[in-house]
Amino acid sequence: MTYRWRALKPGLFARKAGEPGADPMWVWADATGYRDLGPAARVKNPQLWCVVERQGRCVSELHEFDDNADLRTAELAMPVVPERMPPVNIPQGRFPIGAVARSDARRALVGIIDSGCPFASPMLRDARQAGTRVLGLWDQDDAPAFADRGFRPKGFGYGRAVSRQGLNRYLADARRPGGSVDEEHCYRLAGYRQARLRMGHGAAVISQLLGKALYGGALQSKPGKPPPWDANGPLPIDDADLVFVDVPRAGLQDSTSAALARYVIDGLRFILAHAVAGQHVVVNISTGTSRTSHDGKSLLERALRNAVSDAQSAGIRLDIVLPSGNGNMEQRYAVLSDARSHLTLFLPPGCEMPQYVTVRWPDGTAGVHLRITPPGGPTQVVRQGQAMGLVGAQGICGGVVSPPPENGQAARSLLAFTPTASNDPLAALAPSGRWRIELDFDQSRKIDRPVRFWVSRNQRNPGALQRGRQADFVDWDRSHHPLAWLRCSEEDPAKPVPNGIRRLGGVTGLATTATGPKPRIHVVGSTFVLGQRDRPSPYSAAAAEGGDMPRWSAPGDVSRALRGLTVRGNHGREVLRMVGTSFSAPLVARALVNGTLPYRSRSQPSPRVGSGRLIVY
Repeated sequence: MTYRWRALKPGLFARKAGEPGADPMWVWADATGYRDLGPAARVKNPQLWCVVERQGRCVSELHEFDDNADLRTAELAMPVVPERMPPVNIPQGRFPIGAVARSDARRALVGIIDSGCPFASPMLRDARQAGTRVLGLWDQDDAPAFADRGFRPKGFGYGRAVSRQGLNRYLADARRPGGSVDEEHCYRLAGYRQARLRMGHGAAVISQLLGKALYGGALQSKPGKPPPWDANGPLPIDDADLVFVDVPRAGLQDSTSAALARYVIDGLRFILAHAVAGQHVVVNISTGTSRTSHDGKSLLERALRNAVSDAQSAGIRLDIVLPSGNGNMEQRYAVLSDARSHLTLFLPPGCEMPQYVTVRWPDGTAGVHLRITPPGGPTQVVRQGQAMGLVGAQGICGGVVSPPPENGQAARSLLAFTPTASNDPLAALAPSGRWRIELDFDQSRKIDRPVRFWVSRNQRNPGALQRGRQADFVDWDRSHHPLAWLRCSEEDPAKPVPNGIRRLGGVTGLATTATGPKPRIHVVGSTFVLGQRDRPSPYSAAAAEGGDMPRWSAPGDVSRALRGLTVRGNHGREVLRMVGTSFSAPLVARALVNGTLPYRSRSQPSPRVGSGRLIVY
């Protein structure tokens, strides 16, 4: 097949790569007619959800085709869903804090943004075992549950929420003659598909944050022995209410995390609507994205800081807890420092999802460009302010977008690839295989800081279809060695390689938020319960050198021989084993609610982890 490069032309929303601060993802989507965003993109007069900054506050807004003149700095929130109602007008930049009238406010409020809330599970029953501890539950899906007892939350315009009263009515209707609750029947009555699955990511997180001690898990390392921060009860966590935001199915199916920003921003507003002055609110967000510039300046990360400051203005102490990510052993982060070396990106065959690589340019790289060579195709140099597309027999199948920076932010480029497999015979498919990435500039010149490359996560989310296959960098020069000689090399070299794959820097792009001297945003990695307790789990990601922020570690694996922790599933007392920093983060959230963080702290000895603190037994 013959390929050629040509300049990408702006589409319906006239997004141009030459605009300073333009979102490169939006430029790419606009130039390709939003075809990767589903059938909604093919209707007339589409509407776009965008994350924009208004008066110093980052908000999620719905924009018509002809209402985008002021969107110079914005991030496209996929997918395009034109059938949704525009949100009710809310003063820009303000959260509707305290919008839900409450007379029974507890001292602490727990918020979780995740997938699947088993509100009928015994671990979420109130003290009398008669009702649920869930104060509010918002299903953000386009076909949401709770059709008979739910309501469209005011100010959001999509999904359906249900209050504790409505949830307790479902429990009452599902009681057996003996008084026990038929959980499966309860979820059928509610039309709540997510909770009917055996395993739920949200259920596993809830069991770590709100559940009782479970043998084999971090909350009970030995039979009958609670962890240190649970040693002296009663505990505030036992009396805390829960507000759960269930991300929609579209968010799960999108393994590239492009839809995350809007759901998180709106979810925070919904949780804070249930808070009252003087309350301590702890929100756990066990997800992440690779789509930011990894410098703490993305609109989503700024929205997290907005939430903390707005809550403080309302007399509410808000803590946000995030996992560091599981990409340390994966080959998804690499750097280039000179024009004589290169990176090799392997684009796998049989992938039905698009793939993306985010590039961050350090200061002082003016005049440095990207040179891209597809497998079996011509080489193309892409300069700042340009957007070039690779054209095959069925149209554009890949592209490079490099807008200039704005407002002192780091310049960001995007390498975009269409799926490599599709049931549509007319779909434009990117050529699978090895793509070569190089820097183009005068070889006599030296770059003080490397250009950084992140391959976006493209793996299957729990509860989603198997559509994505992960692209990654090829260790062609054997500098990374993730599994060399049947043993893991868990550290970067003492002297970081100037070109090639690195581990430091693989932390999720949502977790690079700067926290300041009194942090309210906590990033959590995983460690071992037994054995080398002061060592991070091999998969637990860490921030790039020189950019470490205060971060925590909590148990994530029983030992090197027995990975993961025992957590609860969606039904009854069902248990399963889960691995990942997603299930370490809620342990820190639990400790924050109980006021026992840290129980004991120490500097982590691993140079890969930096100067974080460790919760130990």
